[in-house]
Parts: sequence; structure tokens; C-alpha cells
Amino acid sequence: MQRYLLFDSGCSICTDIAASIEEESNGWLEARSLRDPAMKVLLDRAKPSWQWEPALLEVDQEAIRIFTGLKLRMKIAVGLGLRRSWRIALLVQQANLSQEERKQFFSSPRRRFLAGMGAVVGTTILSAPHVSAQSSIQQNLVRELDGLDADTFISLAQKSPTLTAFQQQLQRDLGATFTLRMDKATAIEVGTPNADKTVVVRFAIDGGTEDSVFSIIYDKMSLTETNHVYAVYQILDNKNIMAYTRNGHQNEALNIVIDNNGQLIRVTTQNGKDITPTEQVNSFFDCFSCCFSAAGVSQTVIVVASIACGILCSTGPGCIACLAGLALFSSRILNFCGSQCIVQRIDCCSTRCVF
Repeated sequence: MQRYLLFDSGCSICTDIAASIEEESNGWLEARSLRDPAMKVLLDRAKPSWQWEPALLEVDQEAIRIFTGLKLRMKIAVGLGLRRSWRIALLVQQANLSQEERKQFFSSPRRRFLAGMGAVVGTTILSAPHVSAQSSIQQNLVRELDGLDADTFISLAQKSPTLTAFQQQLQRDLGATFTLRMDKATAIEVGTPNADKTVVVRFAIDGGTEDSVFSIIYDKMSLTETNHVYAVYQILDNKNIMAYTRNGHQNEALNIVIDNNGQLIRVTTQNGKDITPTEQVNSFFDCFSCCFSAAGVSQTVIVVASIACGILCSTGPGCIACLAGLALFSSRILNFCGSQCIVQRIDCCSTRCVF
């Protein structure tokens, strides 16, 4: 029989506790993320109406059993025993929370401790929101501009011939179903203390899926355009999505077909020539894919951004700027994954890089 403890990998403390429970169980169970596609399949089979909450799955040849709530806590308590459950409770108590975070965390009715039950302590917080992930994020890679700084670059982008050309292309190739939203623009600064800073101006695109975006990238000091990127997603049928994407440093735009599970089907040029993503792109894809997946980013967006931005990924800030332009990633996600994959060079697929 296999046992899986399912937890919210979007919470760093939840991940630490889940890993501790797995270690203390000495092989009795395995900690897995609720975001894991394989686990979602098992949950759907066991309980199609399952909710986003900690769960224990028992899987054998005959059936899949799911335990949540008090049944989950008692199952863990019995499985681990009092001594190991108590050690887990101590780890929770020693978690690296500020005084205010600790006060809010322990006073929440959903997460209140039940005295004397270490397993309850360990599992109650597995679905907690992002309590302390922010402490591990380097804040100097990306920040969203506002006020005069934002207005300056958004105005430049709105008047850019590059944007006008894209609007014409959008209408010519995809027709009236897609609209560039001039009124939905944001400006994001990318750079490190020792590097020249760039600004990415992003415009949302209505039509297709909500992930479509067009961006112009500027050198902050000279106010000159350095690149432009876009990704437009069109739903082909109930199984596949077509993404039209371009990184201005590439010779031509690419057409990427992805199924509804985020699996890459094919990549072609606009002239229909098949392309195989390079090893450089695949290497880039691995770390950022795992990191973005943990942050809840759509696998479709991850695939498209990885292929389009792969050629820039050895340059650090240039890679982050491309990613910022090709997807509506939040600054927190970009900061975290850029810090893990580029700055600290952590392999987020073999190490728990949890947002």
C-alpha cells in the first residue's frame, strides 16, 4: 500500500512541515503537492468533488481511500505515534514566524491548535497561505513602477511604432476577436544593483485566454527600446491551444500548439517549418517550469515563455525581462523564481523551491 500526504506547496512552512512528517514517518508515507498532476488524478478518482485541503491518500490495487479533517489527523497520529507526532509539533512551534505572523497564524479559527495532538498541529497548517515565503525572496530583481515613472514608459509604449505594427498584425492575422487593451498597461522595472535596469511595459490582450500579452522592453537610462515580446493564445478546440509568440531577438514569430494539460505538441515558424526546442531552452525550462508550477502558473504559459525566452536566459536580468513581458507574472513570482534559478542557481526540480 502507498500513502501520500498531500499539502499546499505554495506555502513554505507547509512544505517544511510536510517534509518533516515524511522524514519522521520512516517510509510510512510520502509527502506530495496538491498541485502534482498525478495526485490530482488520484483525488479525482477517489472523490471527484474534493476540496483544496490537506489530505492523506491510501492507494492499493483495490481502492483509493482519502482522509481529510479530523480523520486525517487521527490517521497521522496513529501512523506516526505520539513521540514522532510531538517532535513535529515542536518543529511547528519553532517555525520562523514574526511575532505578528505568529499571532495571526495561531489565532485563526481554521488553524487553531488542538492541545496534546502533535499530528493535528502538523497537518492543520498544511493548507495555510503564504505565511513566510516572502522571507526567502530576493527583492532586488523586479518591482512594479507607479506614478510618474510608470506614466513615462507607458506613454512611450503607447506611441511606439512597434506597438502600432503589432496592432495591425493582430487585426490582420486574428481578426476582430482579439483587442489590444491600451488602457490596461503596467510598467515593471527589472535589474540588480550591479546591472543596468530595464523597464517592461505590458499590455493585456482581450480574446482567447486571459494570458495574452504584448510588451515593449526599454533601457531605463536612455529610454530606448531594446526588445519586444508577445504571446497570444487562441483556443483551437476543447483539447488544444495555439500560442502565437515572438521574442524580438528571434528571426520570426513562432506558432506553438499545446494540449489542455500543458503538454507541448509542436512548434513551427509562420512558414510552417517544424522546430525542435534546443537544449539551452530545455535547461532553462526545467528550473523555471518547476518553480512557476509551484507558484500556480499555467503550464501553457510556462511552455510558451520558456521557448520564447530561452535564448536570453544566460543573461540574468535579460531573461527575467523577457519573462515579465511574455506573461502576466506577478513581481513576487518573478522575484522568487529569478532568485532561485538565476541568482542562487538552485535546481527547483530536485530541490523544493516553494513559493
